[in-house]
Amino acid sequence: MIKERDTALAALSDQMIAAAAIPDLVEQAVVDIRQKKDTGFNFAYEREKTALENYQAHRYIALEVSHWLEARFPERFEEVRKQFAAKLEPIERSLRELGK
Repeated sequence: MIKERDTALAALSDQMIAAAAIPDLVEQAVVDIRQKKDTGFNFAYEREKTALENYQAHRYIALEVSHWLEARFPERFEEVRKQFAAKLEPIERSLRELGK
């Protein structure tokens, strides 16, 4: 279920980037993330490729960009999170009861 949620969130990020509602959205994300000096991100980022090419080629970069998008546009991600929270609640409740 968690993997399904993460896949849905990644798909939403892909849709936002493909829609290009905000020009150079991936480039903005990359600049912000690289300024944080994220070692893993900077190691994975291939300077000879564009930000979009890096996003498409590297799962870690895509994940970081997705987190950046969610931090800036939480309202777009809220519905997906709510849907999966509703599905996960009964499972989590059962696990809590088993742990008692």
